[in-house]
Amino acid sequence: MRFVSETGQNFSTFLAARMVFVTVLLGVALFFRSGDRGALPYLMLFGANAALSLGCWEWFRRSGSAAYVRWIALTAAVSLDTLVLHYSGGANSEFVFLYFFSVGAAGILTGLPGSLWTAALSTIGVVCLYRAESAHWFTVFGLRAFLYAINFFLTAFLTSFVFEKLRRRELTHQRTLGELRQTRLDMQAILDSLSTGVAVLNTEGDVLYSNPAGRRVLGLPPAATNEAVQSVLASDQPMGQAVQSLMRRANADSRTEIELTTPSGRRPVGLSVSPLMDGQGEPRGGIVLFTDLTRVKEIERLERERERLAAIGRLSRDLAHEIRNPLATVRGCVEMIRRGEADATELRSFLDLALLESDRLNALLRDFLTFARLETPCRQRADLVPFIRQRVAARTDGGRIQDGLIARYETEFDPDQIALVVDAIILSLSEWAEGKGQIRVEQKAGDPRRIRFLLDGRSIPPETKESAFQPFSGAARTFSGLALPTALRAVHGHGGTLTLETEPGVGTWFELTI
Repeated sequence: MRFVSETGQNFSTFLAARMVFVTVLLGVALFFRSGDRGALPYLMLFGANAALSLGCWEWFRRSGSAAYVRWIALTAAVSLDTLVLHYSGGANSEFVFLYFFSVGAAGILTGLPGSLWTAALSTIGVVCLYRAESAHWFTVFGLRAFLYAINFFLTAFLTSFVFEKLRRRELTHQRTLGELRQTRLDMQAILDSLSTGVAVLNTEGDVLYSNPAGRRVLGLPPAATNEAVQSVLASDQPMGQAVQSLMRRANADSRTEIELTTPSGRRPVGLSVSPLMDGQGEPRGGIVLFTDLTRVKEIERLERERERLAAIGRLSRDLAHEIRNPLATVRGCVEMIRRGEADATELRSFLDLALLESDRLNALLRDFLTFARLETPCRQRADLVPFIRQRVAARTDGGRIQDGLIARYETEFDPDQIALVVDAIILSLSEWAEGKGQIRVEQKAGDPRRIRFLLDGRSIPPETKESAFQPFSGAARTFSGLALPTALRAVHGHGGTLTLETEPGVGTWFELTI
């Protein structure tokens, strides 16, 4: 019962209960009345009691719970109680508990002022009844009236105390409900404002909630129901299958991307699933977050295109620079020959220089074509370790090479492309060794797939390490600047990795994984 906010309704309930009690009591009193009394007073009391109850109920229903109406109703109720007691035995009536009923109800429904007022009226009523029995105050009737008065006021204070406790508890309860309601509204507003789709599922996979962004990502109308969202997340649909797969991965990566077919076409969607737990840590379902990645993919495509064009621009610039130097030398030689001022020895030297620069230019263009036309690997299954051992043994440039390969590793690779990779690595390490270091080829302990080419004890500058895989970077000077970039492209074509590390006191090493 809400004692603060529903006082009118509670007061009407009190009057209705009182009408039932008084009707029963009047019926009993009418049945056992003395022969000299007629039934009219009892019927009039019943009518008055019914009129009071029904009149207050109608008033409260139409106009609300006005304070002065409650005071009038309490006064009328105690007056009717006194008349009922008068016609049912007077001071000796067995129905004196009607006063306690009215006082207690007044205390619980209106608080201390109303209960004290009702207690005072009840005391006056008892005094009037006992005064009719005896004209003297100091008699048994007077003592009984005094005791009743004390009990009336004690009941008033006790019920008022209960009223205050209930009132405070109700106010706290209403405040808490208001905060919860506001929190729910705030949470609803937050979820509805998210640009990321949200769907909450129970353990059976039924959709309990979905936000507008989620329905938009799924290609559904904004007013679509959870049943419509459920049809997209069903176990026989691609997105539903992806969600179920993610929910089965309790501690693994719970993210994936799918292609979702909607009425407006296909779109990439990113999915992530988080478990929904109850207070005891038991799973209650899952929270699915999904985002339309169309814009993200378009930005990534444009970024890749921008990077590709920038790389082409850098490569074209560097290639033009590398071509211009040999051409300038050849042109200078031709001009010197054309003047006819050189003797036979000088003429021969000019021709040799022109041929040398032509060979350099030819090698540059050959390496560039290899870099540009590197095709998809033509894989053959074989043991990679003997192949690398043979290729390394054929390369002795720049110093002795130590073979530390011990384990077998069978895989699929393109021999021609892997040969380019090994040659580029050995040539680079040999140049950086400057005839002083030793190169060691070894496999990483516990992982024979990872093959390390180590230049022992020789480190390289950080800028050389950073630019080693960039075309024409100048990291290697004894061959064209496309060997390491070509090697990296070949390794990536195999789905592998090629990294370069250097550490003072340890050395410089390439690590190859195919």
